[in-house]
Amino acid sequence: MTFLTKKDVEELGELKAEMRIYDERMQRLFERWAELRTVSHEARVFWREEVDACFKPIGTIVGALRGHVWEFFWLKKAFAGAAMVDDNPARVAANNAIVYQTSEDDEFSKKIIAAVQQVESFVDKHIKR
Repeated sequence: MTFLTKKDVEELGELKAEMRIYDERMQRLFERWAELRTVSHEARVFWREEVDACFKPIGTIVGALRGHVWEFFWLKKAFAGAAMVDDNPARVAANNAIVYQTSEDDEFSKKIIAAVQQVESFVDKHIKR
């Protein structure tokens, strides 16, 4: 297609704006994750390898969230080009539940809470000594 309709332009503009918003949010998340990794490396001096296992679930969640945000935009055909996108309703709903955090009681949120609690528990245990 050599031209876009007004609707196409509006949708593309909305998509780019949404991508920019998520990019800014992910940047903040990665900055915090980098800070947390620095703390974990410093803590390793005192508590050795135990620290690695403690922080690993948070790293896994950060990576998973990055993947879900990418999939979110892929499902909206932001990266597809001429490729077919498997955007069946169940897949879109599952991805939206994570990206939009439809509930604090969903499985992904529970994983986040458990990972943070694991770090808190580890630190509390070692600081109280």
